[in-house]
Amino acid sequence: MKNARQTLTAIGWRYTIFGVFFLVFPQIVMALLTHFAPAWTNKNYVYVALGLTALTVDFLGFPMVYLLTKNVPKAQIEKKRLGFWKFMLCILIMAGLVIIGVMVGLPYHLILTTPFSEAAGDVIGLTELMQGSNIFVRALVVGILAPIFEELLFRKLMVDRLAPKGEVVAIVTSGVTFGLFHGNFQQGFMAALIGMFFAYVYIRTGRVIYTIGFHMALNLTTSVMTTTLIMKAEKGLTLAQSGNSTALQNLLTNSPKDFWALILAEAWTLFLMFIAFAGIVALIVSIIVIKSKKQKIFRPVPGAEDFDAQALAMVSSWGLWLFYIVCLVKFAETYLPPIIKTITKM
Repeated sequence: MKNARQTLTAIGWRYTIFGVFFLVFPQIVMALLTHFAPAWTNKNYVYVALGLTALTVDFLGFPMVYLLTKNVPKAQIEKKRLGFWKFMLCILIMAGLVIIGVMVGLPYHLILTTPFSEAAGDVIGLTELMQGSNIFVRALVVGILAPIFEELLFRKLMVDRLAPKGEVVAIVTSGVTFGLFHGNFQQGFMAALIGMFFAYVYIRTGRVIYTIGFHMALNLTTSVMTTTLIMKAEKGLTLAQSGNSTALQNLLTNSPKDFWALILAEAWTLFLMFIAFAGIVALIVSIIVIKSKKQKIFRPVPGAEDFDAQALAMVSSWGLWLFYIVCLVKFAETYLPPIIKTITKM
């Protein structure tokens, strides 16, 4: 256990430095911009926030973690091709894990936000950032840059160094840290599940390009295409939710563009739901097939500790706990301000 725990701790405190930087640096820059250019910052807040995230994680955070982890021993994971049909199967499974994660995490998010939505006021959340930004900016920052650098951070750099200690340690740690790093329940459970799946694929193939491809497909689908369709269909969605069929008929007559945008958004949503539930079935079938062939989902690594020792190492690493605490601060930043504002008004 000591060997795995030492490596986990070495990884944990290095990622903690990155986590603290991720929390503090944007706040400092935003404070300076607000002080010296308040009007411009307020007018362009969405783009400033997205740009700061990209700068902090992609262009400063990744080089920082690379340099910090450079001397931590790592494995050379054997490279294997996935093949077209297995790649598509992985896309399906990813979609299934996304819907499972959303179904678990969204209720917690709603419980902590819905009663305090009026007090949120000037707090701009994830949805507002996506809907308030240009489609090309979203595609670049969220759909392309984020998948590249997040996969390098939480798969390539992390898994390479944890894989020699056991597949369980590498896969679970990669997923849990990735989920907590998002700092909210709306994404947290989903990110943890797909993070573990991506780590599993990376260990099996040794090619981070595959997980980058999966991640890009996910982000471009949700944050770019789906968000854009919902924004285009906003007027029709409001009428549809009100149940006013006459208003919808008038919408078709007076504004057919908005009506067909609604139909397209609804059809796209149904398609995504079908893909997601097909992915859950694909995941279950894949596990059954692996078990039927008497294969192990987690393969033993020569020289690594057993499952129990790996699990104990993960919960007893002080370095990982430092990183978790930093992530909890991010959760607090997400949920506490509206709650405190509501309480102080009582």
